[in-house]
This record gives sequence, C-alpha cells and structure tokens, in this order.
Amino acid sequence: MGNFVVTGLVIAVVIIIFLIQRRSAVAHQSGQMSLIAKNLILTSDKALFDGSICIEGKIAQDLEFSGVGAGYVFVYKTGVVEGSIKCQSINVAGYVAGDISASEMVTLASGHKIDGKINSPKIVYEK
Repeated sequence: MGNFVVTGLVIAVVIIIFLIQRRSAVAHQSGQMSLIAKNLILTSDKALFDGSICIEGKIAQDLEFSGVGAGYVFVYKTGVVEGSIKCQSINVAGYVAGDISASEMVTLASGHKIDGKINSPKIVYEK
C-alpha cells in the first residue's frame, strides 16, 4: 500500500512539472513572457542593471548601469523609456523621454525620438 501511495505521488509531481513547463513554453512562444534577469534590480525610482539591457516595451523609471559588465542599453523601435538613462553606451531606435548620459557612445538610429539632453563623448547618427 505504501509503494502505491509513493508511486501515485511521484506521478502527480511529474504531471505538475510537465504542465508548468508546457505553460512556460507556450507563454514564451507566444511572446507573452517577460524576463527580469538576475542583473536587473527594480526599485521605486530606478532600474539598476549590470551587463546589457534591451528594451522593446516601456519602462517608466530611470535606468542606471551599476558598473559591472558591458553597460550597453538598446532601445528598439517599439521601446519607450520615460526616465533618465546612465550607461556606458546606448543605441536608440525608439523613444526616450529623459536625459541620456553615456560614458562611451550614443548611437541614434533613424526614427529615434529623444525628449531630453544627451551627454556623451561620442554621438553617432545612423541613417
């Protein structure tokens, strides 16, 4: 009788794990899953990040590079940042409503829009 209960419990756990993985895979394939990576810390007033960050959606707070890794920000055509950005390098194809401070370079793709000041030793305009 004890083996039957343990076997039933194992089967139930396997089914639950399968359903969770299936749900996760379906959400990822449909584009509905968002990832908050381990290098991103969201606070009430700013998002701190290490490495690089790609923005296709909207962030309504300041972005600040914490000093570990590449420090690159990519704001895609669909991306919107409502807040200031402090990083090493940034490529903007979308919209930024705030000041940009990049210690290395700012690249502005065609169709970008920035409502704010840019502070960087190098600014590149792409056609």
